Amino acid sequence: MTNQVHHNFFTGSDDGNPVASAQVHATAVAGLIAARGQQSAGRGGGGASAQLASWVIFDRFDGLADEEATMDMFQYRSNVVSVQNHSWGNADVQVLPLSALEDQGIANAIDQGRQGRGVVIVRSGAMDAST
Repeated sequence: MTNQVHHNFFTGSDDGNPVASAQVHATAVAGLIAARGQQSAGRGGGGASAQLASWVIFDRFDGLADEEATMDMFQYRSNVVSVQNHSWGNADVQVLPLSALEDQGIANAIDQGRQGRGVVIVRSGAMDAST
């Protein structure tokens, strides 16, 4: 993928670099997904031939982009990006609900992405501590 797939939803730029040094979770996730290593030694990512894109949705103070920008993020470049991993969340037990705009962005990516074949969207979940 080219840099044109990377995007910062606060600035509108094609810069997918983290905006703060504490925001390194995506780097660890990327390593789990696409690390290229010595496969004969049992090391490497789950999709070692995958290409990655970085989308910035948090500012330097961990504020989330507004609903419209987040809607745009879910459907951004959906004819190029086949799988989206959204392992961002919060420390609460419950997953934060999505707004109507965000739901629409997801529906657009699933229904229209990849020339109508749809985008796979993975989102972190919460576990109920009472079970």
